[in-house]
Amino acid sequence: MACGLDFNVDADSGAYHGFYDIWVAKDSAGKRLMQNAPFVARPQDAKRLKAGLPVSAYCCWNGGVAMDASLCVLLYIMASLMRVFLFVFSVCLVDTCSNV
Repeated sequence: MACGLDFNVDADSGAYHGFYDIWVAKDSAGKRLMQNAPFVARPQDAKRLKAGLPVSAYCCWNGGVAMDASLCVLLYIMASLMRVFLFVFSVCLVDTCSNV
């Protein structure tokens, strides 16, 4: 996952107010990023950030992911076949009382 780092900077004074997405951004260990440097809990990640190098992320608000889509296609096909099966055979797998 690739994530940008968003910082709060006052438009008028240029004052720095810290990293913005602290409620969503998490490092590769699943820990929230901190508002101020070093931003990450793991020392090796802090060292990479300080050097301007990328670090792994678990999640973030403005992230991008590259992945093999074959699993998504397979799940879509399986779900489509299940819908056809349920329609053709009028099968109800769960009734309301079973969920109580």
